[in-house]
Amino acid sequence: MNLFSEPPPEPPKIVLRDYQQACVDAVLEGRRRGVRRGLIVLPTGCGKTTVFAEIIKTLSDEPEFQALVLAHRAELLEQGAGRIAAQNPHLRVGIEAGDQRAEKGTNVVVAGVQTIGRPGSTRLPWLDPSLIITDEAHHGSADTYCNVYRRYGLFESVGRVFHLGVTATPHRMDNKPLHGTEKAIFEEVLFSYRLSEAIKSNYLCDLRGYRVSSEADLSKVGNVAGDFNLGQLEKAMNTERENELAFNSWAEVASDRQTIVFCSGVDHAEAVAEVFRSKGVKAASVSGAMKREVRDEVIRKFRDGEVQVLTNMDIATEGFDVPNIRCVLLLRPTQSWGLYTQMVGRGTRLSPGKTDCIVIDVVGNSERHALGKQPATLAGLVELPPKMDLEGKGLAEALSLWEDLPDDQQAVLFKRCTSFAGLSARLTAVDLLAELATPEEVAVASSLSWLKLSDTRFQVSCGSVDAEMHRQASITQDALGAYMLKLQTSQRELLFPLDSELDAAFRQADKIIEREFPGARAVAGTGQPWRKNPPSEAQIKLLRHLKVSQETIRQLTRGDASMLITKLRAGGGR
Repeated sequence: MNLFSEPPPEPPKIVLRDYQQACVDAVLEGRRRGVRRGLIVLPTGCGKTTVFAEIIKTLSDEPEFQALVLAHRAELLEQGAGRIAAQNPHLRVGIEAGDQRAEKGTNVVVAGVQTIGRPGSTRLPWLDPSLIITDEAHHGSADTYCNVYRRYGLFESVGRVFHLGVTATPHRMDNKPLHGTEKAIFEEVLFSYRLSEAIKSNYLCDLRGYRVSSEADLSKVGNVAGDFNLGQLEKAMNTERENELAFNSWAEVASDRQTIVFCSGVDHAEAVAEVFRSKGVKAASVSGAMKREVRDEVIRKFRDGEVQVLTNMDIATEGFDVPNIRCVLLLRPTQSWGLYTQMVGRGTRLSPGKTDCIVIDVVGNSERHALGKQPATLAGLVELPPKMDLEGKGLAEALSLWEDLPDDQQAVLFKRCTSFAGLSARLTAVDLLAELATPEEVAVASSLSWLKLSDTRFQVSCGSVDAEMHRQASITQDALGAYMLKLQTSQRELLFPLDSELDAAFRQADKIIEREFPGARAVAGTGQPWRKNPPSEAQIKLLRHLKVSQETIRQLTRGDASMLITKLRAGGGR
């Protein structure tokens, strides 16, 4: 630069949101205490790239700093490199993928995992990263990723490399090697921010859900790698009747909205687009079989509003950002929470004039599916009962109603095919007794009366003693499948990490509860003799007062009566 040249413009200052700053702080704190492989969970649209670009900025003043960012799609590579460079103008940022090469000495390399993760790859011989970031980290157990991790010593007991994974998936990963083994890809969830929190805080738009029951029989569709067999799924979903149903459902509630449609196959995507076009709607389809320049032009037209409805197969899930999407039409049932999160996440971003996004979920019959594993749902995404029909209401309103319900009613509704209206319905005594039993998968490992509050949360009351009142134990499961036991009383709160397998975790929890809460088994044990005695006169009087029928009372034991009284009282007479 000479005396007469203009100084470079100052880069725009990035002000982190509160949860983004909390995430950065949690990652840095975990690194300080020795975690080498940590995971963060941020919903789509909550700025995960901004967060890890800030972490790069914070660590970049360390001696001999170099960073490697791994991604598996061209869109993610370009978006990631652009954001990192914008937040770190003092660093050299390059892309290594296909014909693109990062120059030697580059500070941050954003690399395609298919390029550098091939067995025996010699790309980037000069790179010695102290930080590795895996974008869309739910893919991290794939061989290409593991080849990179081994190359840079991430599975070794000591080393200078810190590995950070980033994902939007709020549920347990499908692949167990991500956690709980000697060579776990990630050791710990360092930070998690839920979709429900982002919606409540107005960082993401509300989601209004509609469930449409179709006649597609998913019970005959097989499974591959933990999800539906795509060939068989497309055959079940891509029929004239199903495609007409999809259009009619959309036309009824979202005909004026920019819409993304997720289909079960390439042919399915084109067939659905043709149905929409035949009805006078500007629609197009994209797939991985198209040349990239053709696909990019179709997506540009969709982004600019020249195309209203875009159907796709496996294109618009990761790295696809069109904030003005106001409807997501799901014609691809999936058992993968990760995939479902990505699909719904296309509609959560805020844009001018956008107050909500409609999610239309066309649900086939899967009740008899061979593996007993049900498809992911919008309600289940925020830990509402997975089978709940939101009936066009928003998640924010449903969550508010749900959180006002006592634990016992949450537990009952969690097992039902309920609706939005059903959140305020009163539950009968027989329902409570039948549905609040200890889950079978827990009963084989524990002798305590655990209450299942959600797929990842269990609770048991342990009574009171003179010194401590209201003793309670709860078990929660994080995004990596790790279980944690929390013991609470009027005087203290204790946390205990548990085994990563459900049965071992509950056996372990029983022992800890017995040690920390002496006498708890007399209250919480499922096999206590007092539970089999007839109800006492006092119990019968109280049950009548609570309007339990005489016929129901005659069926009760003392244990049943005790539990029913507690639950009805907690329900506030609902």
